[in-house]
Amino acid sequence: MAHLEPHATPPTPPVPAVGQRAPRQPPSTGRPAIDQLLNRLLDELGVDANRDQLYDMLLSIVRLAEGHAERLDLKIANAALKEMRQGFEVFAPYRDVRKVTMFGSARTQPEDPLYTQARDLASRLAGLGWSTVTGAGPGIMAAGLEGAGPEHSFGINIRLPFEQEPNQFIASDPKLVSMKYFFTRKLLLVKESDGYAVLPGGFGTLDETFELLTLLQTGKAMPAPVVLLDDPGGGYWRAWSGFLEDEVATRGLIASQDTSLFLVTDDVSTAAEEIVGFYRNYHSLRWVGNRLVIRLRHRPEAAEVAALSEEFSGTLVRGGIDVLDGPLTPEQLDHPELARIALAFDRHSYADLRRLIDALNRLPSAQWRAAQWRAAQWRAAQWRAPPSSWLKCPGLGLAGNRRKQPADSFVAPPRRPRLEPLPPAWPDGPVALLTTGPRKRGERQRHGSVQQLRAGRALHLS
Repeated sequence: MAHLEPHATPPTPPVPAVGQRAPRQPPSTGRPAIDQLLNRLLDELGVDANRDQLYDMLLSIVRLAEGHAERLDLKIANAALKEMRQGFEVFAPYRDVRKVTMFGSARTQPEDPLYTQARDLASRLAGLGWSTVTGAGPGIMAAGLEGAGPEHSFGINIRLPFEQEPNQFIASDPKLVSMKYFFTRKLLLVKESDGYAVLPGGFGTLDETFELLTLLQTGKAMPAPVVLLDDPGGGYWRAWSGFLEDEVATRGLIASQDTSLFLVTDDVSTAAEEIVGFYRNYHSLRWVGNRLVIRLRHRPEAAEVAALSEEFSGTLVRGGIDVLDGPLTPEQLDHPELARIALAFDRHSYADLRRLIDALNRLPSAQWRAAQWRAAQWRAAQWRAPPSSWLKCPGLGLAGNRRKQPADSFVAPPRRPRLEPLPPAWPDGPVALLTTGPRKRGERQRHGSVQQLRAGRALHLS
């Protein structure tokens, strides 16, 4: 290795004053020479970002070596880390794309109505900009990828001695990754998606369903919509949910409100609305200390927040729900343009958090703003057409002032859109022009650029 100045081993931190929390001790092998070697390795690799996490991983390898771990244990750890690395690399370029993971039986045949349901749901979501992630095998997994199309398909295959080869819709796609272990596969299927659709299946599907609901129930996964989709008139999920209500909830083994974590339906339109509509107003959340910060597309009114504080007082440890004027310090780089509310949430009931998110999506202040946004999305539908087909508007610059028209700017036709055929919610995606009708005299017309569209930036009406 070239000689580089190694990171010095951090000094022992001072003893905290009474009432202060002790600072976190820096990780160490307990052997200064080994610590310096690990730091020199990271220096040689030019690692700055997330250096603490990488150091911890190297430290775990040292501990495994010191503990004389058995070969089988090392093979499991080695394979799991490799599989996660490969999966992260596949999904990294698409982290800003909304995705739904579809679970279901590998034994469902193409002529089965369930196959049609899965294919139609994936197709409808792809039309709204969503991608579909499946286990890459046959049956429901193939149906989902067939409906989504190549551009909107991801596959996470499991290597089995029977039944599981990548289906023809994903076999040659670079967005396919194969796994040895079910646990690493399920980790990616849950981690990389914003919503979940589950169709009837066997042991594997039921295992995935219960684990997903457990992660949501305990807050180990981010809140997300879960749709249990049956064939038209089918009773698979009704019987399953009846078992939960009659045998599990009545014994106090789950809370009655835990059933709000999922929706049972046999209608594809209802399933699509449940998934996409979850993000109508809600965007994301983050814990900052003991406060839960929820990011929203639309700033709620004071009266709405007061009503929510009263309705969900049982889920608050103290105080009420506060509207923030901007991001808190630890999350300043996390979507600073979004509105925010903060609350001291009781972590014992994440089903109540789901109910709160549903209430936020129904706020009147979010509804009318979302209607304007959907109108803009409708007018921007010609984004999917080639740039040459976009209507040019001479004489308007990027700021709407009179000047020479840049070659990359455009506006949509000044027709008033019809709102009736619009779906109730739209995903994140490129937006062209944000006017909902003819301009009044002297009113400036706002529009975006081709670069903004290709970058996937959305311009919102306020």
